[in-house]
Amino acid sequence: MDKIEEVSIAIRKRREELGLYQEDVVEKLRKENIHISVSGLSRIESSERQKLDSKLLIALSKILKKDFMAILGHNPQNFNGQSEVREESNVYGGSFQSFVTIPLYSMASAGNGLIEFSNEVDYIDIPKLNGNVKKSDFASKVKGDSMEPYYHEGDIIVVDVSNRDIRTLNGKEALIDYDGKRYLKIVEFEVGTGDLRLKSYNPAYSDIQIKNYDLDEVECKGVISMVISMRNNKRI
Repeated sequence: MDKIEEVSIAIRKRREELGLYQEDVVEKLRKENIHISVSGLSRIESSERQKLDSKLLIALSKILKKDFMAILGHNPQNFNGQSEVREESNVYGGSFQSFVTIPLYSMASAGNGLIEFSNEVDYIDIPKLNGNVKKSDFASKVKGDSMEPYYHEGDIIVVDVSNRDIRTLNGKEALIDYDGKRYLKIVEFEVGTGDLRLKSYNPAYSDIQIKNYDLDEVECKGVISMVISMRNNKRI
């Protein structure tokens, strides 16, 4: 096991010990001026990223109250690019013992970030991670490239339905129904006007703009609480 993988596992374990969801950590990182998506954090925790930015690790160390820089051999108190080799940390590598079964909806078609569910329903077992997956949640597959590089064709998203008030979800990734269509987008409200923008990560796709007086026509189905990357058949 290399040091990057050790750090990735340690981040996930420490987050679970503190009872934090991935979206909680992402929100705290934003306050530290570190911008990363839920899926981006998921890929770090699953060791899919081979390079970790030092500023990100220092911020995670502060938020999760654990010295992740030390695992890499760096001293965060005097970090200047020079490494100081330290003894490797012991990290937990156990398997999940408990799962939640939720519906997995097939996708009939997708375009411009659009998700339309077919009538086919399957079920999928998701590991219990400090209650961040509930029986009331559901899953669906990502299709298209509008949310790349964080969501890819075939990825499975878990949708938390506990908070569907779109006015409280600024900056969140959510499933949105609007104008007879369903979208996986980033929710962003304009300062001053209160107008809603449904944004994609892929700059090739333009924002969907909705005036504040039309918000009653928008329905949020839930926020993204987890992504399962299927590119390497890894659950994250």
